[in-house]
Amino acid sequence: MLTEHGDIQGRREAFGRRVRELRKAKGIKQETLATALSYSARTSISHIERGSEDVPLTKIFAYALELRIEPHELYLDRLPTSDVTDLINRLPQPVRDLLRLWKTLAERERQALQRCLEILAADDRESRRRVTERIDYISTWKAHRGRQRGSGGVGEGDTLAG
Repeated sequence: MLTEHGDIQGRREAFGRRVRELRKAKGIKQETLATALSYSARTSISHIERGSEDVPLTKIFAYALELRIEPHELYLDRLPTSDVTDLINRLPQPVRDLLRLWKTLAERERQALQRCLEILAADDRESRRRVTERIDYISTWKAHRGRQRGSGGVGEGDTLAG
C-alpha cells in the first residue's frame, strides 16, 4: 500500500517520464497533446511529465487514446536490457533473424513485408498459396543468380526479367 509521500511522488514521476517518452517517440509536441487532451496550456503537460501534477483517471484514458496505447502501458517502465535480451534469446532463430532484418529495412520494404505477412496470416488459402509460390520463385531465382555470379546473392541492378 502506498502511504509514504515519496512512494507516491516516485510513481507520479515515473508516470510523467513514461508519458514524455511515449509522446516524443510518436513525435507529438507538448502543445499538441495539451490541445488534444483539453488542457488550457502546454504547461500542464510539462508539469505532468515532471511529476509535479496529478493526473485524473479520465485524463489517463485520454492520454492512452491519444498516444495509441493501452492505459496500463502508461505505468510500465522499460524492461531492463538484460530482460529484453533474455526474451529475444528465447525466440526461435528464424524469428530472431526476422527481427534483425526488420531493423535494416527501408520503410517501403517494411510495408511490403507487412503486407506479405498479413496475406499469409489471412484465412484465404488461394492468396496464401499464390504469395508462397511467388516467394519460392524469387528465392529460386536469387539462388540461381548467385550461382551465376559466384556470389550467392543478387547484384545491384538485377531484376526478375534479367
